[in-house]
Amino acid sequence: MKGFFSLGSIIRALMLYAIAQTSHAAVSCGVDSGGPSGIRGTMALQISSLTVPRDTPNGTQLYIQNFRQAGVGTALTCTPSILGTLGMTPHYIVRGLGANTNSTANVYYANKIYETGVPGIGVAWKSGHVGMRAVGSAFEFGPMVNDCQVPIVSGLCRTGQLKFDSPALVLIKTGPVGAGVINASALGMLQQNAKFHDSPIYTLNEIGVTGSINVVSRTCQTPDVQVLMGSHKTSSLTGKGSSTPEVVFHIPFANCPGFPGYYGNTSAGNVPSSSENGVINSGVLVNNTISFRIEPMTTPIDATNGVLSLTTGAGMATGVGVKITYPKGKIIPLYQNQEILFSPLIGADTTGFSLSFAARYVQTADKVTPGQANAVATYTIIYK
Repeated sequence: MKGFFSLGSIIRALMLYAIAQTSHAAVSCGVDSGGPSGIRGTMALQISSLTVPRDTPNGTQLYIQNFRQAGVGTALTCTPSILGTLGMTPHYIVRGLGANTNSTANVYYANKIYETGVPGIGVAWKSGHVGMRAVGSAFEFGPMVNDCQVPIVSGLCRTGQLKFDSPALVLIKTGPVGAGVINASALGMLQQNAKFHDSPIYTLNEIGVTGSINVVSRTCQTPDVQVLMGSHKTSSLTGKGSSTPEVVFHIPFANCPGFPGYYGNTSAGNVPSSSENGVINSGVLVNNTISFRIEPMTTPIDATNGVLSLTTGAGMATGVGVKITYPKGKIIPLYQNQEILFSPLIGADTTGFSLSFAARYVQTADKVTPGQANAVATYTIIYK
């Protein structure tokens, strides 16, 4: 069997292989000599206690605190550059989080809300980077940008200062809230990273939190209220719409959790903001609101005007109903939430208050027959 050996072919193959290897060399970066190296810091929580009203919907942002990096960012030098620029892909991850709650109650942070150690309250982070949403315990990457484009010498490029883009820590209601303490160690540490072309992932900046939050979880205590309407002659009712004098009654509320307000307005300037050096903006609180709703146990005579029907049975009066109003006659429609306007406003130290109402018999038919005249309704208090 004949064969031949060509040294020239081998040399050409080796040369091609060497060229191919050079053109695909991996990008390597390091902190720019003498340049800034970013931050590895913390921001202090601006709250130490949190009250969650019972009727707060799941998915509600209970607290949000933005971070504004005060110090310098990280500057990197990379080699080799490709035509003088290297596209950077930002990568974010939160280290040290608890178990994933798998909550989808808040669309923006869906499946990236983590346990805090207090039932019903989860923690989430957002990177602040344009084009990115929530960040969790796995790497999330954003749109590529050209951030290594300042040439030093041939084959090298330098980035500018790479800093956080206004990330935020968020506490979110995920279910029934229990009492307890949320420690900073349960809230994780946001890490900003970058990858240049085919380089490894480089850590740029890290921010965690310090402090703790005491969570108060209780509801106001209210009693069943019986209103004694007194005895009235049928002759005191002179036709449809006529009524007996009003009987004022009060519903007391005790052992309430307090109403400190919340940061519900997330537009610029209204959310607490901090840097690694301290508070930048303390935010603007939205006052809590309290509403009530009255619902009859039986079909009402006139829900719009707050007229309850009487309970049925032997010996019961007919032709009348019980009308519930505010004192001095202002109508309270049934089934509808009615916001209570407090003066002075309720606050964090408000642990009790009383609501005043009035009841009266009102003629609802052409003829009234005597007998027992009882009505039953439930009241519901909604506070947010």
